Amino acid sequence: MSKLGANDLLSYVVENIPKTKRFSKLSQAELATLWRDTTAYICQQVTNKKSINFPGVGSFYMKKVKTVSVTGDTADTSVPCFVASKSWEKIPGFKVANNTTTGSSSAEPLNFAAVAGMTGFPRDDIEPGLRDIVHALFLVLKRGSNVSLLFADMGRLVFQNRDVKFCFTSDFLEMIATGFYRAPE
Repeated sequence: MSKLGANDLLSYVVENIPKTKRFSKLSQAELATLWRDTTAYICQQVTNKKSINFPGVGSFYMKKVKTVSVTGDTADTSVPCFVASKSWEKIPGFKVANNTTTGSSSAEPLNFAAVAGMTGFPRDDIEPGLRDIVHALFLVLKRGSNVSLLFADMGRLVFQNRDVKFCFTSDFLEMIATGFYRAPE
């Protein structure tokens, strides 16, 4: 069973999916830029405590939790969370955790126009390009591959052993806890 990253996945889109079955006409380099900039946009939205639904992938949202300090003081803290899309269950053997108290039902759909403004791609290329990436992800997961996709400064989306999870980086979690966010350049 192979372990694939974003570049492997994007080369799979370009090399193995016939142009007639692709949603976009973007090159591998353009898809890489689109992925990087889209995940940076999602990072920015989550950092601003907005819930966002990445179509076919899952929802990101902030959950309030009570923390207790060493002195016994309580405070509300926001913690980023991820709920995988139920569409991953279409792949044989994959199970998505049933989170009933997610709060993700109010997640807004990914704003393709805002992503277009951030990336410089035409809005009409954003959605088909992302659909190509998600489609390729489905295909490589059906083959039995493990995949780990980098999400800007947020963390990694990991598909391993028929499980879907998001691993937030310690830097991102610290940034959320301190409230300090550096906008991407």
